[in-house]
Amino acid sequence: MPRYFFDVHHGVDLPDPDGKELDDDEAARIKAIDIAGHVLNDYGREALMKESWLLKVFHEDGRLVFQMDVAVTIGSDQLQ
Repeated sequence: MPRYFFDVHHGVDLPDPDGKELDDDEAARIKAIDIAGHVLNDYGREALMKESWLLKVFHEDGRLVFQMDVAVTIGSDQLQ
């Protein structure tokens, strides 16, 4: 099975050093959506304080398989 790497960027690059073995590109896309959900769930308000962040999925051969851009727009009155 190929290995996929899930790199996060939100002001700093957080590369995935280990990756995950998955069946194919579609399984990697599904895993990326799952990871994004966990980021929002686990980091909640902190994740939403960033204007944007992204998750890039790379195949072990270096090819970009999927990119999820998360843009947050929130009124300043709702952050208090």
